[in-house]
Amino acid sequence: MTRRSSTELSRFSKANRYIPDTVWLEAEWVLRYAYGFDRDAVTNAFRDLLGLPNVNVETPSRLLLAIEWHGAGLDFADALHLAGSQETETFATFDRDFVRDAANLGRCRVTEPQ
Repeated sequence: MTRRSSTELSRFSKANRYIPDTVWLEAEWVLRYAYGFDRDAVTNAFRDLLGLPNVNVETPSRLLLAIEWHGAGLDFADALHLAGSQETETFATFDRDFVRDAANLGRCRVTEPQ
């Protein structure tokens, strides 16, 4: 780690930070496609970041659930959408992979539109 990046990390870890869900969604995409991180690396990085005492998010329980489901194989965007839909009965999508992968996850059933 360079001297500058060490200083930047120190500043990041000292100040309170708010990270909205949309930033987590974009960060996952950038880490995966631009930097080549695999699912485990993204999941671990997100857990570490979320575990910092100065990091605040919109809905911690929703984000934790999305991270857990992503680590178990669900696409991160799908996991975040599903985690935010747990108060509804069904989530309709044209994405057949999402329907298949989300089977038995949470209270909301993922289906194709009728």
